[in-house]
Amino acid sequence: MFLTQSVLKSINQALYRVTGHSHTAQILEAVQGGSINRCYKLKYGKHCFFVKLNSTVSLPDLFEAESKGLNTLQRATSLKIPTVLGAGNVGKEQYLLLEWIEPGKVSFKSFEKLAEGLAEMHSQSADRFGLNYSNYMGALAQYNELKNTWTEFFITQRLLPQLRLANSRGLLMPSLISQFEDLIKLLPNLADERPPSLVHGDFWRGNYIINSDGSAVVIDPAISFSNREVDLAMSKLFGGFDERFYSAYHACFPLDNDWEHRLPLWNLYPLLVHLNLFGASYLPQIKTSLKRFL
Repeated sequence: MFLTQSVLKSINQALYRVTGHSHTAQILEAVQGGSINRCYKLKYGKHCFFVKLNSTVSLPDLFEAESKGLNTLQRATSLKIPTVLGAGNVGKEQYLLLEWIEPGKVSFKSFEKLAEGLAEMHSQSADRFGLNYSNYMGALAQYNELKNTWTEFFITQRLLPQLRLANSRGLLMPSLISQFEDLIKLLPNLADERPPSLVHGDFWRGNYIINSDGSAVVIDPAISFSNREVDLAMSKLFGGFDERFYSAYHACFPLDNDWEHRLPLWNLYPLLVHLNLFGASYLPQIKTSLKRFL
């Protein structure tokens, strides 16, 4: 566990601007913060902070995009979003400095508040689908070129970039590529065109924390203005949330009767991302999802 002197100097300067006090940040422990980053709990004076680090070479502007996403969500919802205290590039390293979130216990009320906050976030709309900058989904670039329809956006900015990457890596057999081509032709009839919603973009159970007062804190966004069902789809991909979460969401922002039918369709995108990041173990889930719509 270490911070280079140049990175530590930049972090100390950022914390001095925030606190008005001059101390030297010390690493208390390494902590979890996504599989692609080095993350630490820092102590600066009497207070604790969270920092994540990565390479500026392999993942350029990773934390600049994350900072923008966190700040956007903080303005859009009453959900607790970690405050960005500093971010910077120092040589070949980049860092993101955030407030420390002290973990607490999950309660039924936690899930309800999380659902209400997500619904509030989804009520924020825009003229077109996308975003005015690209960001990341895990360690892969996520493209957000603005499009007029959800179908066009999902095809050109979500499916096709991942399909091209998977094909270049030899992860897709010709028959599977053909199935995706068939699905893309059917998408205008499968997708339910609604106004864009501000979405978290990577809304699975690992991307929220229950803090010491029992409130849900949402972390690690991959935001865009998209179909709000993508967040609900992602929430069910790796285990799902308590059913009270979905009931509370529906009470705030009612869903169509057939919303659950479409979730495997939207989850093709994160499954392709995981295929490209982690390999062929995700192919069975992709094949199963395709079969539901072909």
